Amino acid sequence: MSAPTSRLQAERLIASAYRIPLVGNDGAGDIAAPTVSSGSKLRTLTRLPSRNSTSSSEFYLQQSGVQFYVDDLVRQLQDKRPDQPAQFIASYFSAVAKGSNVKSRPYEYINGCLQNRVAFLAQLQRSYAKIDHEIVLSVGDFTEMLRCQCRDLPTQLILQATCHLVEDQDGQRRASLQTFLAAFSACFFFNEFLNKTHDIYNENSAAKDSNSIRSESVAHTVIADRVIARFRVVVQQNTFIIPPMIEVEKIVVKSSGFKEVSSRNFLVSQCTNSSTHDS
Repeated sequence: MSAPTSRLQAERLIASAYRIPLVGNDGAGDIAAPTVSSGSKLRTLTRLPSRNSTSSSEFYLQQSGVQFYVDDLVRQLQDKRPDQPAQFIASYFSAVAKGSNVKSRPYEYINGCLQNRVAFLAQLQRSYAKIDHEIVLSVGDFTEMLRCQCRDLPTQLILQATCHLVEDQDGQRRASLQTFLAAFSACFFFNEFLNKTHDIYNENSAAKDSNSIRSESVAHTVIADRVIARFRVVVQQNTFIIPPMIEVEKIVVKSSGFKEVSSRNFLVSQCTNSSTHDS
């Protein structure tokens, strides 16, 4: 499979996590156009709108990834001291444009900006393009596959992405490669959102304990309202990407805690991704 197609497939995978509808998938001849459309929408979504309270220039450098790349480039120039720095700089940004810049880089770099995350997921798509996506793997198998792409990928991230899977009788969690990719993509792309979700639920756990005399349904409603209110503040602060608020609110209302929120987030992503590929 060609690199451009793989990159668009990665964008489709992330677009499904955003719940972006793909239209016109009635036949094979219509696949290319909707894919480009979803990718275009994705690229728009990954650019956070600026706020009046933030310097537009500073915000642009951060949200576009330019500041991150410049800082990394300067470090590499200092470490490698190339004889032809201009050519080195040109090659660096050429790799960024192609999405090949994340190859053999540590997790800190891959996770450093949204552009790199998309590039890494595209790399996964290219690497696994010839593997049957319905093949059933264990979490350990999938972890080994990911570590071939990023040696220091945190185990916690993989566990977070797969915690919703049911354990077999032997204590192993298994799923298809496609399911693992969808779950990992959602977790990897929305990691700040999930970490913030964990913090918000921890903040409200004390309030839930103090209201233990209330009925379970009333206590759940109170906590859900507080969590949603905090998320609305987070959206206004505009510090990282989160799924559409309408989806977040639905998930929070149906969930009793952080783990259930995580599970529902991944399940919704997987169902959307599955319907996208089946259409």
